[in-house]
Amino acid sequence: MLIMVKWKVMVLQPNKKINKNKRIILILATVLLVVTSGYFVFAYTTKQTWPFTETPQQPTTTQPATDKTPSSDDPVEPPSHEATDDNPTKTPPQFDGDNPDSSPQLTVSINYMGVSGSTLSIRTTIDQSISSGTCKLVLSHTGAPSITKQAEVIANPSSATCMGFDIPISELSSGTWTATITVTGGSRQGTATKGISI
Repeated sequence: MLIMVKWKVMVLQPNKKINKNKRIILILATVLLVVTSGYFVFAYTTKQTWPFTETPQQPTTTQPATDKTPSSDDPVEPPSHEATDDNPTKTPPQFDGDNPDSSPQLTVSINYMGVSGSTLSIRTTIDQSISSGTCKLVLSHTGAPSITKQAEVIANPSSATCMGFDIPISELSSGTWTATITVTGGSRQGTATKGISI
C-alpha cells in the first residue's frame, strides 16, 4: 500500500509541473498580445510610427497647354525680381540681371568696424562689381585733426570690397570717431559713414 501511494505522488507531481508551465506560457502569450495590440492601436491613431507612417505626397503641378510653340523669333522675358510683402526674397541689386553696374552711384557699406587689440579695423562692401578703384577713409573727431587713409578696391565676381583699413589706436584720442569711406571707381562714386567710440 505504501508503495502505491508513493507511485501516485510521483505520477501526479509531473502533471502539476506541466500545468504550471502551461499557465506561465498562457500568461506570457496574453501579455504579449495586449502589448502588441496596444502598439498597433497607438501607431494607427498617431500615424507617425511604423507600419502606418504616411509619406508626404508632393503636389503635382500641371502647366496649361498652349497652342503656341516657342520659336527663336519670340522675345524671351527675363524672370521678374519684383519685391512684394509676400515675396521677401527679392534678388539683391548686385545679382539682379537688370542693372547692377550701370548705376552712376556705388552702394558702399561698412560691414565691420571694431577694435581688436591695439588696432581699429574697418571693412567695407561695395554692392556693384567694379574692376578697379580707390577707397578713401577719413576719420574725424571733434577737437582732433582728421586722419586720412587710402586703399585699393578688390574686385569679386559680383561685388567688390576695399582692401581694408587697420589704424593703430595710438593715432586716435579717446572719444567718438566718425569713419567716412568714399569709393571711386571710374566715373562712379559711393560713400558710407559709421561711428565708433574709442
